[in-house]
Amino acid sequence: MIKILDKAFILSLIGFLTLGVILVFTQLAGLFFQQGELIIKVSDLLAEPAFILSSIAGVLGFIIPAIKNRTSNILSEEEIEEEILVAKHSKVNA
Repeated sequence: MIKILDKAFILSLIGFLTLGVILVFTQLAGLFFQQGELIIKVSDLLAEPAFILSSIAGVLGFIIPAIKNRTSNILSEEEIEEEILVAKHSKVNA
């Protein structure tokens, strides 16, 4: 599940950064060529998807470390067995 969330975070991050760059440079071109309509249309077209993707990236960027910290505290079966063996071995040697 964490791998899926990591990929979703990366895709949303790349998506909103790409849309943001396109938005800004297109608006700069519209400003340079004095095309106010271009500035408004590109904003109408790309602003909302960029905001949505940035929100997704922000939420995932907050959630993923919390999930990783929670799952890192949980021991696997192998780790539990290893700790039992170490505890038994230390009792035998004591």
